[in-house]
Amino acid sequence: YNKDEILNMYLRAASYGSSIVGLKTASIFYFGKEPKNLTLAEAVALASVVNDPSYTSPTVPISNDVEAARAKLKLRMDFVFGQLEENMDKFNTDLVDYYNDDSKVETLTFDAIEAAKLENWEANLKAPRVDIKAGHFVNWVVELLQQKGYNNGEPFTLQELQTGGYKIYTTLDYGLQQTAEF
Repeated sequence: YNKDEILNMYLRAASYGSSIVGLKTASIFYFGKEPKNLTLAEAVALASVVNDPSYTSPTVPISNDVEAARAKLKLRMDFVFGQLEENMDKFNTDLVDYYNDDSKVETLTFDAIEAAKLENWEANLKAPRVDIKAGHFVNWVVELLQQKGYNNGEPFTLQELQTGGYKIYTTLDYGLQQTAEF
């Protein structure tokens, strides 16, 4: 695999905390937009979360201490911003080489990095929404999909189920389920 293919595979499989897998899913979960529409600060936040997602998720860390997690995330973001500043020339050269056209590339500048550092990216965070209903049933269905050949004769992988955009319909009567739960 070449570098771009490896990066693409990594960005699709990396954990971003809160049971989120993949950059696109994280971008939509945390900021409600596609990765290409993220601000520089939002992109740096996601690049920072992936380093230690269990403890730097800006919404629901394992410790349940959101303030401590955001403080850790801000420290990591400072590091990432520093790396961007330190490697800006190489980064810009690589972008131009990748696109083979200077006019298509918005190069990174110190001013843009400084502005991103001041941006209130936290104001753009979406409130976490976890709406798993009938959790045991959902887990059972996911387990079945991973064991049986429902995917053109092959089992689904967990990654496919989490990032593939599938809608799965079952025969569960949720009203009856709610009655059973209460």
